[in-house]
Amino acid sequence: MPKRTRLSSSSEAFLAGAGEMAERIRDHDWGATPLGPVSTWPQSLRSAVSILLPSRAQICLFWGRDLITLYNDAYRPTLGVKHPWALGRPAGEVWSEIWSGVLQPLLEGVLDTGDAFWASDHPFFLERHGYPEETFYDVSYDPVRDETGQVGGVFCIVSETTGRVVGERRLRTLRDLGAVASEAATMDEAFRQAARVLASNPHDVPFALLFDASQGANRLCSAAPGTVVQRSPDLWPLCEALRGEMLLTGDALVELGAPGALPGGPWPEPPREVLLLPMSIAGHDPVGVLVAGISPRRALDEDYRGFLRLAASRIAEAAGAVRALEQQRARAEALAEIDRAKSVFGESRAYMRLQHSACRHSHTRDRLETPSLWPVDGPLCTNGPGFCPASATPRSLSEVCGLVFALQESTLTDRTRILRSPPASASRRSGRHT
Repeated sequence: MPKRTRLSSSSEAFLAGAGEMAERIRDHDWGATPLGPVSTWPQSLRSAVSILLPSRAQICLFWGRDLITLYNDAYRPTLGVKHPWALGRPAGEVWSEIWSGVLQPLLEGVLDTGDAFWASDHPFFLERHGYPEETFYDVSYDPVRDETGQVGGVFCIVSETTGRVVGERRLRTLRDLGAVASEAATMDEAFRQAARVLASNPHDVPFALLFDASQGANRLCSAAPGTVVQRSPDLWPLCEALRGEMLLTGDALVELGAPGALPGGPWPEPPREVLLLPMSIAGHDPVGVLVAGISPRRALDEDYRGFLRLAASRIAEAAGAVRALEQQRARAEALAEIDRAKSVFGESRAYMRLQHSACRHSHTRDRLETPSLWPVDGPLCTNGPGFCPASATPRSLSEVCGLVFALQESTLTDRTRILRSPPASASRRSGRHT
């Protein structure tokens, strides 16, 4: 181990502080770096370090043409596993994954021009946890001038906004999934629209498969955003997923086929994890299973799981609303069919009454057209008393029908009068008391 330079009390004054990074900077062997021993540092560098160490903001200082790294305690989460290795190393080594084409032109632009750089929600793919991670930062890169008046370093103040940017993106997806219930008319359409919504957020859902279990069989309804080879329901543990969510990773994905065949969406690498979630709401059986690819550039933390659980719940709510609409529509159609059947039945009864009336009328007409059946003393014959002989001249059919109706009306009038008149016994009792 190289011998570390101990700082004299006078040179430690600007490094005063009880924080971890103050102690590490005091104990670091700066003589082995391009900065040289602390005793040789220019006042401009000492002043910059004395500002960043006690600050609660995330601050990193890149000094000299080699852009040697110094940072405070608040900046440690940005480095992740690179802390404390990054202390005293060139920026090109510390941030090698984003150096070419991203960070190098920004920092060297500040060194060369003396102009500050500022950006909001700037995307960076940092390998701070062993994989290229999608992150967002508000950044301010400001020049620090040395005693010669030249730009001696870059004072970087950053603030991570990853949680807010990713959270807002996921909220938009959940909002659009919530609108599916009011737009879809059938179950298949609800699943297709949900797949399109998930496809609009490939950064969080590189791929998705939606299996419908509402008919008792796991049937693939839709896929987002593209075709994958693992479409068959038999390839996924759907029955187990209906009972609870399952995470497939490593060997479990290999058993389903080459993991490299899974689409990574906008990312060049395929997903390393796949989460299977039952699409259900409280108190109801699952309507299916959501198979969601996990972004290879985000950790599957509790926030990520919560987002996918809410997405599955939104899809289940949409499917339940559509199912209720289909049941209501089927009930309305059944009632309409009953009304049509009643109408047909009513028309049939009316038709049967007409047929019965026609039969009766035909029977009456047959009797009226038979002269031998006419009574000679009635109004139906033009001859004298007695039964009409065969040679008798009948009246016209319209006249006969009129006479028959007149007789029926007279009979009905007589029956009504009889019903309205009191019984004879009642009359006698009434007379007795008079």
